[in-house]
Amino acid sequence: MEDNGTTEIDLRLKAMAPLPTPVEAKACTRMWIPAARLTAEHHIDEILRSLASDTQPEIWRHARPHLRDFVRIPHQGIAFLCTSDTALHNLGGIQLKICDIPVTIRKYSLYDKLYFVDLLRLPNDVPDQRIYEWFVEREARPVLITPTYVHGLLQSHGRTIYFGEVGCPKGLFDSDGNPLREIYFVEDDKPCFTPAPTPRVYDIRRRQHGGR
Repeated sequence: MEDNGTTEIDLRLKAMAPLPTPVEAKACTRMWIPAARLTAEHHIDEILRSLASDTQPEIWRHARPHLRDFVRIPHQGIAFLCTSDTALHNLGGIQLKICDIPVTIRKYSLYDKLYFVDLLRLPNDVPDQRIYEWFVEREARPVLITPTYVHGLLQSHGRTIYFGEVGCPKGLFDSDGNPLREIYFVEDDKPCFTPAPTPRVYDIRRRQHGGR
């Protein structure tokens, strides 16, 4: 029940009370837990319940107040934000057991604060220089291009593109402000379909009959 003395600010604060305290984007860093099997077999509520367990390592338990916005990406892993530099550096490489499945938190990189996209199903005939030039032409100059996955001396063909800003570059939107849906690194070749900038995944597929 509301009384006559309740202000709009009071109502807003009450409605948003269960949410985490807002933090500036520049104070947040994305962290990543590669976990293909885990995210294929378990939902986010099961994952969070396991992460909240007191059986997790002490370093993780102490860092939990600084962690937020967990996202399950099926068949890939778990993304989340960290708001503490100390926790950021302490958590890298730590092993957890989530839903009885062992996983390891990826170590922090200076580039993790920057916006990035992953290029999936990249055609074999697209050179890295062309990828770089395409983004430069869109006024979204990459500051780093890396293989998406690296294990020892083995590297995946997929590419991850980092940009010199925290938010999505304007060049990844069309003239009407809509997210780009297709990228042609080579004209009349295989297009890159982009569901939205926020998932940061560029899915490259084979064109059929002039369309998807």
